Amino acid sequence: MPERLNEILYRVEEEILESLAFLFLVLDEERKKISNVFVWGASISFGGPFFGRLMMIASEIIFTGLVKNMFGLDAGEEISLDQQLDALIIDL
Repeated sequence: MPERLNEILYRVEEEILESLAFLFLVLDEERKKISNVFVWGASISFGGPFFGRLMMIASEIIFTGLVKNMFGLDAGEEISLDQQLDALIIDL
């Protein structure tokens, strides 16, 4: 994929995560310090003038924060499986 397109997709992903879930992307060097254990993931494929797939993977700590931020939950509130799946837009 052309470098310019990668940059655009990265910026769109960054803006969505920041505005929707109050999560902020980190550089690969920083990510390696956080966790290498990923427990949740989602991907979306797209096609048109070009095609590709965008993937998101998250550790349990990051994923829990994402779900709580998206649903406006307090720190002590329980997270249901439905909320977890809904945060990743997974329909079973």
